Amino acid sequence: MRTPARERVLRFDAFTLDLSRCVLLRGDAELPLRPKPFDVLCYLAEHPGRLHSKDELFEAIWPGATVSEDALVKCIGDVREALGDRRGIIKTLTKRGYLLDAEVTEEAAPSPRALSPSPRAAPSAPHALSTRGEGWGEGQRHTPTLELVAAPHPNPLPASGERGLLAAVSRLGVRRRPIALLVAGLALVAAGAGAWALRAPPPLAGNAAHFAIMARAILDNERSAKANREALALLDKALASDPDWVPALLGYTTVMLIDVGEGWVRPPERAARLDQAKAAVERAIKLDPANYLAHQALGDVLRMRGDPDGALAALERALALNPSAPWSHAIIGKVKVDLGRAEEALGDIETALRISPPDHAFYVWYWWAGFAAAHAGKYEATARWLEKAREAKPDYRLPVPLLAVAYAETGREEEGRALMAKYIERAPHLTIETLKRDFPTRNPIVAEQRKRIVAVFRRLGVPEGTLKTGSAR
Repeated sequence: MRTPARERVLRFDAFTLDLSRCVLLRGDAELPLRPKPFDVLCYLAEHPGRLHSKDELFEAIWPGATVSEDALVKCIGDVREALGDRRGIIKTLTKRGYLLDAEVTEEAAPSPRALSPSPRAAPSAPHALSTRGEGWGEGQRHTPTLELVAAPHPNPLPASGERGLLAAVSRLGVRRRPIALLVAGLALVAAGAGAWALRAPPPLAGNAAHFAIMARAILDNERSAKANREALALLDKALASDPDWVPALLGYTTVMLIDVGEGWVRPPERAARLDQAKAAVERAIKLDPANYLAHQALGDVLRMRGDPDGALAALERALALNPSAPWSHAIIGKVKVDLGRAEEALGDIETALRISPPDHAFYVWYWWAGFAAAHAGKYEATARWLEKAREAKPDYRLPVPLLAVAYAETGREEEGRALMAKYIERAPHLTIETLKRDFPTRNPIVAEQRKRIVAVFRRLGVPEGTLKTGSAR
């Protein structure tokens, strides 16, 4: 992520860009804006009245990344929505680029010694509480007053620490709010990265926030059974401190879903994990019914519990609250496969990929897209998506059996057999029996699609077998 220079305030028209706190203000009201649109607006405001080509903006905002033009268009649209851009502050010159058509003045930002949360702006749209799709929630009951003060430290805050601080804020689910900046700063101090300290009256749910943020940091840095166990222990502490802390409830739900989805729990334990996840997310929705992330998590829980209709309703509610939520689009794609609508599913997953570039979870979405393509009988597309999943995460083994099927169905039979044999050697639990158990369906369309896929598994040498332990998921 591109980090604007600190300690500056840019003013134009009726708006203020406080670069030290990464917030957009109209008067005293903070306007919601996701990280990438914020960066685009900063870049335009730093060079007002000058035309910026699309290539220049791609290089400035997504350096080194391959990003579709739709991503930039979406960012410009988000900026215009936040500005209520009826006067054309952001101008588009067809096939040439964009410019900010306003006089911009610059001044020093207020001292960080007395930062406190600015008043929250009233949502200007149903999705005003937009956060990253894998976040744990924003709207909360408690907003403690905090003060950031300089603290003695042998090392000054390096540029990398500054970037890490802002990156951490973007991952917290309360993006770019002063409270998130302060708590993220605490984490950097604990790691010896900077020279900031937090001074605050004892906040309600303070320990819950502390443990939930630590759990989130673990899951952001590592996807493994060990990381999940460590995160779960912290989330248990968070909920013991405050059973009504919504980010902790959503984090707990996330850990349960990852455990089941990655096959890190024994089959007899899956139902219990999903029951626990459902109870946690339903409590979160009761406490914060407008939290789109909670409805998104409920949709994923219901999907994994075998209730695609209920899952679709929950996910559509999430999108009604935030139409730009990429995970909601992606999970809807997975749900539509279970509803016999695989052709539509590919479009939903592609939408998620288009509106959230680049995302650390792309490999999961590639797998889902390959899964949908296989059900639609599009094996060339299946192979392309699953190869992308393995390229994005070389140790990701879940797509391998279906990739072998795609090879066999596109004239690469021997390659498919070799890939399947290698997989079975390392995972002897894969049998026709486990496939049927792990991917059940009552939908007649899906049943026929999976019957066709299972026939190829048999052809490639997957044994019938029965399973007492393990999982094919």
